[in-house]
Amino acid sequence: MNLLRATDSEVPVADIGCQGSDCARSTVSSATATLALRPIPNLILIQPYLLAGGGVKRYDFTKQDLQNGGLEAILSDQNQLTGHLGAGVEVNLGLLRVTGEVSDLLSKFDDGQNTSASDELQHDLFFTVGLVIGD
Repeated sequence: MNLLRATDSEVPVADIGCQGSDCARSTVSSATATLALRPIPNLILIQPYLLAGGGVKRYDFTKQDLQNGGLEAILSDQNQLTGHLGAGVEVNLGLLRVTGEVSDLLSKFDDGQNTSASDELQHDLFFTVGLVIGD
């Protein structure tokens, strides 16, 4: 199980002429079921691995940062199914194991225009560092 959250970042919206601080702001949260695949054997202290899975991603846009009320239909809060791909490395330091991962959450982004061509592929890139608890 993987839970990720990115808080309050700018989302450039080319359709409305977003310029720097005039952008909408959003948080992204995700929950995925992810497999860690270890195709390469342990290299002394380092264990590389790949991640593959899927789940759900939620965008929470801050409406007061939008430039006009007409954009609520385009940038409304939304849940999307997402794929999870990534790679990582685990470093075994004896009593302590540290991990570093890079993950890409892929989903369709609905711009609210109700056409099949209006859905674009959305990438959310996460870099994470963690401590392994247990075996």
